[in-house]
Amino acid sequence: MGQKFNLEMDLYRSISICNKCNDFEYAQALYAALCNNDWIKKDVMQLLKNQVWYCSWRYAGSIVSKMRDIGDYMDFYCTGSVDGCVNEGEITDEIRKDLSEIGWVEKK
Repeated sequence: MGQKFNLEMDLYRSISICNKCNDFEYAQALYAALCNNDWIKKDVMQLLKNQVWYCSWRYAGSIVSKMRDIGDYMDFYCTGSVDGCVNEGEITDEIRKDLSEIGWVEKK
């Protein structure tokens, strides 16, 4: 899939989401939402083509740590089972809303 429909790039471009990632709980919830989920751009052609964006747990951790400009993927990798954090694959209402605002929804 080309850069035009790339959730990672859209996340980096979202000042609001990048700022929210300064809070570790939000960042961990974003990491969890990226794991084990297929995301699709809210664009008619992408929906019709059923083109999805997804990434590995390691890559999800790398994305979020880059957004925070702190640490690396290991700060998030497998954090879902620790201290009441959101489990990998779970999507909180706030993350769902924020990703929808930048044009992405989870594929159901």
